[in-house]
Amino acid sequence: MEKLKMQNNNLSNNIEKIKELFPNVVVTTSEGEQVDFEALKQEFSDVILSDNKEKFQLTWPGKKESIVIANTPTNKTLRPLYDKSVDFENTSNIYIEGDNIDVLKILQESYLNKIKCIYIDPPYNRGSDLIYKDNYHGSASDELINSGQKDEDGNRLVTNTDTNGKFHSDWLSIMYSRLKLARNLLTKDGVIFISIDDNELYNLKKLCDEIFGENSFVNCIVVKSSEPTGVKMAHAEKKLPKLKEYILMYKKSENLNLKYNDILIPIETWGVNYKNVLLGADKQQLEQIRELMNQDTVDDNDVKKFDELVKDLRMVSFDEAEPNWKSMTEEERLSWKYDNAYRIVREVASSSAKPLADAKSDVCDDNFFGIRTSQGKLYFIKNHYNRQTPDPNIKLLFACDYLMVNPCDLWVDIKTTRLDQEGMVSYNNGKKPLKLINRVLSLVTNENDIILDFFSGSGTTGHSVLDLNSKDLKNRKFILVQINENLDESLNVAVGDNKKTIKEAIDFLDSIGEEHILSRLGIERLKRSAKKIKEDTNANIDYGFRVFKVDSSNMKDVYYKPSDMSQMNLLDYLSNIKEDRTPEDLLTQVMLDLGLTLDLKIDKKNILNNKVFYVENNSLVACFDEQIDINIIDEICKSEPLKVVFKDVSFKTDKDKINLEEKIKKLSPDTEVSII
Repeated sequence: MEKLKMQNNNLSNNIEKIKELFPNVVVTTSEGEQVDFEALKQEFSDVILSDNKEKFQLTWPGKKESIVIANTPTNKTLRPLYDKSVDFENTSNIYIEGDNIDVLKILQESYLNKIKCIYIDPPYNRGSDLIYKDNYHGSASDELINSGQKDEDGNRLVTNTDTNGKFHSDWLSIMYSRLKLARNLLTKDGVIFISIDDNELYNLKKLCDEIFGENSFVNCIVVKSSEPTGVKMAHAEKKLPKLKEYILMYKKSENLNLKYNDILIPIETWGVNYKNVLLGADKQQLEQIRELMNQDTVDDNDVKKFDELVKDLRMVSFDEAEPNWKSMTEEERLSWKYDNAYRIVREVASSSAKPLADAKSDVCDDNFFGIRTSQGKLYFIKNHYNRQTPDPNIKLLFACDYLMVNPCDLWVDIKTTRLDQEGMVSYNNGKKPLKLINRVLSLVTNENDIILDFFSGSGTTGHSVLDLNSKDLKNRKFILVQINENLDESLNVAVGDNKKTIKEAIDFLDSIGEEHILSRLGIERLKRSAKKIKEDTNANIDYGFRVFKVDSSNMKDVYYKPSDMSQMNLLDYLSNIKEDRTPEDLLTQVMLDLGLTLDLKIDKKNILNNKVFYVENNSLVACFDEQIDINIIDEICKSEPLKVVFKDVSFKTDKDKINLEEKIKKLSPDTEVSII
């Protein structure tokens, strides 16, 4: 009978596939890429090691300690909050209250290589927004000495040190340990997106290059921020108002398949009005074009009519340089025209675009033809070339009222916004708009993918998952993590409009009788957004979520000094489980200990007055009652469970445990038995 350890693994014990597991230990030297064995030693050490050799790298006071913090196991666990959850028994979505460094450690075994997409919007390090206080042991004096800001005699060596040193060091240490743990959770084709502004962009880029590897960098996306209205002239005189923020995008490995066609946008939202694309068209012409576009079938007369409507209009050209064009035969040119037109439509409009059933019958002349997508949308293509001087320029004239374009890495059609009254109270907006997260997730996620946000704030990422699922009926799942940030404390350091919106958020939490913490605001937003989406779409999707909170282990400290024990309290030490913990608490920790995900279906059955949990049918069966009727084994073994778990103190004697184990071996030979 196995005794479960009820604690996550120590990550400093990994020794395989050094570059794959620890890209941060690979550095660039004059001889090329080399393993930094000092950095590698640090990965396997629980104490801070020293290294004075110079190399090209990003370093700061506290870096090695952040590695130690990432590798050190946690003694914390998750406890379910049924009263905060929605449809706990059936949902696959997860919301976790607590510090994300603990959560990322807790999830290491259950979600290793299972997260398809991570999106985070971490604190931008503006001095007052660092609420994540990891256990860094160095004092302020040590920090100043280690960073070279003071000598050992306490003499200050540089000026303006607080902003240049400690703020950056603390922020980098916080991000390093979390990103290091987050990388382990990504699938091989997984992607992480990180929102950031100018304050730490370049440090974050170097940090991610080290953790994920330089070759894993995909894009630095520029996102338009709020218009610089109301900017005080005093500020404008010092520097130009900012109009942009960024999203860094990194992949786990080379296996990356971006769905570009799912993020196409109308060209006018990209800064070009489509009426200018069809320059010269009046309202009547546009209506006639739309009418042709909506027809189920198109004959030669329709095409000629369309050609007449657009002949004087400006056209958007997609040039294809074909060096052998002049040497092609007419048949080869025609074939090339079809191949490239189909490819252009596929890239510009839809990945499911298909040519018409009989391609040749759709060529009304040598210059013009149409392509229909599987959704029934028709795209008119025109190929202009002079027979004496062939010019292989294909022109996409008009497509479904709008010409769709890829926004590339410049997203000027989306603006990030500050939290406002509308966003805090109605939960329709957040600091990052729903449209932004929708585009991020549309680019990389598919059916059943898991999306993680461990700086979830007001819950925009979870809202986005529900919104996208309601539109394409895919079963994406979210895991949101938010520290119990006290909004009262945030109000004390907030300035300007932000102070006002936090006060409104606090007033709202008062009105619904909730604590003044940001996670409770996120939970309420998810409830409201789910209700609104269901009312608007009636889509058959998962609208629920299971809520958990980070807490200390369910297990007591089993190490006691003899002097601490007395005859009076000796009975208290018979059970190794804390008195205030429920069977549901124990089940959650057992699931995590066994590497089972938190979204698995849980059924409760009453067998001979014992409460028995069935996880995902027969993946795990557990009973944590104080006294177990051994006859329940007959019923449990009928499902041939993979794993059965009981409490150690549920058995009066070792003989009872042995009899139970022997009975299970007889009735279900492949079942493993464990105790806690």
